[in-house]
Amino acid sequence: MNEIHLRPATPEDVPAMAALIASLPEWFTPQAVAQVCAEAAVQKGLVATDDAGALVGFILWDEEANQIEIKWTAVAPDRHRQGIGTALMTRFLGRAREAGAHRVRVATVAPTEDYEPYARTRAFYEAFGFAIQEIKPAGWPDGTDRADYVLDLDTARRAT
Repeated sequence: MNEIHLRPATPEDVPAMAALIASLPEWFTPQAVAQVCAEAAVQKGLVATDDAGALVGFILWDEEANQIEIKWTAVAPDRHRQGIGTALMTRFLGRAREAGAHRVRVATVAPTEDYEPYARTRAFYEAFGFAIQEIKPAGWPDGTDRADYVLDLDTARRAT
C-alpha cells in the first residue's frame, strides 16, 4: 500500500479536489463540484497524496476569531477506511489547537435522514468528539435535515 503524505492545499490542487468530489455522488451533488472549486480558492486546507503524488483526500476550512468551520472533507472512494480521513482530521485538529481555536464546527446531513453514507460521516466526526449542537429541519438546499456539530477544543485540552 502507498504511503500517504499530508501537505497544505495549493491552488494547483483544485482540479483534483473537484474530480474527487465528483467521484463521490453518494455524498455530493453535481453542484458541489463548482462550489468546491470556488471555495478552495479562499479557504485553508490540507491534502493527502499517495506516493505518486495523486490527491486521495482533503479537508478545507474557514477560520474566524477563535472558531474554525470545516467546509469540505473527502477521501477517494477506493481509499475509504484506510486511515486517510483520520490522518487529515488529526493533523487539522492539531493545527487548530496550535492556532488557539476554541472550537471547531462542521455541518452534515442529520441523523433524522435515513441514509447510510452520512451515517458513516457522522460516526467519523463523533469518533473525534464532535457532538450535535443543533438539527435544522430542511436545512440543506435539497430539503434534507442538517446537523451542526461542534467540537469544544478547550474541553478536549482539559481532558488530555
